[in-house]
Amino acid sequence: MKNYLFSCLVFLLILSCASQSKLVRKYHLENSKWKISYDLGEDMKREFQYEIAPDGQLKWKHPQSEDASVNSSWLVEMDTIILSTNSGYARFKGLFITRDSIRGEATNQNAEKWQWTTVRIKD
Repeated sequence: MKNYLFSCLVFLLILSCASQSKLVRKYHLENSKWKISYDLGEDMKREFQYEIAPDGQLKWKHPQSEDASVNSSWLVEMDTIILSTNSGYARFKGLFITRDSIRGEATNQNAEKWQWTTVRIKD
């Protein structure tokens, strides 16, 4: 029974990884550049650019931070992309609307939530 459960777990892990890399390839994510925007209310609109780099690295520049890319990452789970910034301080979770646009909800460690959209920047 233990061997069966272990085999099932390994199979699901492999299936999950295959699904992730299939979506990454489908949307040509690695080395793609994006512009994200959101509104935190009270005239606090934010907009910045980021790059989905290989190996789960997220490179970005925030208007209020010199090196915001430190400990920032991305991953794909099923049809959802998750961007984690500032060592997990904020987490952006979104769905692909088209190949070049994503929409979702973000949360931070202060339990604040906001809606965001991002569009691919053409090279």
